[in-house]
Amino acid sequence: MSDKLTKFDKATVRQLHETMREIAKNFEEIGAKLAKSRGVYTAETFKLTLEFQIDAPETGQKLFERECGAVGLKPTDFGREVTWNGDKFKVTGVAPRSRKYPVLVKRASDGKGFKLPARACWTPRVPREA
Repeated sequence: MSDKLTKFDKATVRQLHETMREIAKNFEEIGAKLAKSRGVYTAETFKLTLEFQIDAPETGQKLFERECGAVGLKPTDFGREVTWNGDKFKVTGVAPRSRKYPVLVKRASDGKGFKLPARACWTPRVPREA
């Protein structure tokens, strides 16, 4: 991108978007982490929306403890590691209004956030011996 831009195309927008995501990592030093980034472009315009969040573990945990029962989880499930479709995740929250995917998690390998069904956190029962 050393030449002056004359229009936005997919490759240029992708490169600009990735550059802004790299720059946004600098904000992690002060506790602001990039949560979402979205871009929309035409040949003449490129709109990039960046959404940052701060970690407030006490608030997230207290909310989880209050709402977890609505989706069949226990307060002790907060921070628990679960495996779903071969990936490991850490339980970080709950979205009780979301019936299909109410469990908020972060993938262990890269910290990316996802929503999982409550059954992903269910512990299998061990059959008793007769």
